[in-house]
Amino acid sequence: MQTRARATGLSLSTYLRNLGCSYPIKSRADQYLLSLLVSAKNELGRQGGLLKLYLSKTDRKENLGSKTPEDIDYILESIEQKQNHLISIAEQVLREMKK
Repeated sequence: MQTRARATGLSLSTYLRNLGCSYPIKSRADQYLLSLLVSAKNELGRQGGLLKLYLSKTDRKENLGSKTPEDIDYILESIEQKQNHLISIAEQVLREMKK
């Protein structure tokens, strides 16, 4: 019981009271993982929005300005890495919730 109380950041007596009164008990680890999930999601949205803005302002018949196709590939790979990071965090949250 003490381990579970510590994981929530509550004293043992407060944890037991909340448990007995059927109050929702939130783990600090879950809150931290959720904040990481939101942070990764926001970063992914920012990168995708910037790429979309850049591509929409570029005339398709012209070259991509100072950007090469390799630069665009790098940006897309970066976005894909963020997506994979987001998925791994979501999987962590789900594993923690099942405990």
